[in-house]
Amino acid sequence: MNKIIQINLAGQAVSIDEKAYQSLSYYLQTLENHFANTTDGQEILTDIEARIAELFFGKIKKGNTFINEKDVAEATQLMGSAADMDIDDETDTKQSQRTKSTNNKKLYRDTDDRVLGGVCSGISAYFGMDTSVVRIIAVLLIIFTGIPLIAYFVFWAILPEASTPEDRSRMKGGNTTINDIVNNVRQEATDVARNVKNEASNVADSIKKNLIFRNQPSQ
Repeated sequence: MNKIIQINLAGQAVSIDEKAYQSLSYYLQTLENHFANTTDGQEILTDIEARIAELFFGKIKKGNTFINEKDVAEATQLMGSAADMDIDDETDTKQSQRTKSTNNKKLYRDTDDRVLGGVCSGISAYFGMDTSVVRIIAVLLIIFTGIPLIAYFVFWAILPEASTPEDRSRMKGGNTTINDIVNNVRQEATDVARNVKNEASNVADSIKKNLIFRNQPSQ
């Protein structure tokens, strides 16, 4: 039997067998080499590590006492690698990112935030709405029409449960793969830069207007 060791992954202690750790270390080192000289590389690596930790804790939550080679293989296969993904181009458009986000989403029942079957919370996650609002709407419709009650149980029967970290991420259109994480980090950086530029422009305009007002001759 392989030796079980404790490692720190994304700030959390994880029990993993020695061979699985070697596979994980090689995978992370490959990504580190790839992103070493890439814009926002460290942030990307941090997010990737956090995503892998989430997948591992999903396994532990389901009863695994430690992470094995199969768990590492499943996680790395889900995440993908730098070699087999077109992630070197830093000029992805907003439209392509919106399309990827939409394609990643899937409707599930969110049983971690449920009153009955998690249908309302799953719908709210999918459409980006507040869960309480969806529940209030559902209750009002049930009171006044009664039809949504039937629809609720139909959805309960046909919608899959978000039982794994992959399901929960897909339910919210989250960062499932390396490509998703890279695009998200770069888009956030672009948004921050744009906001800073706009704010600086507003401040400059405000100062300019004040100077013009002060220099106007008094009547």
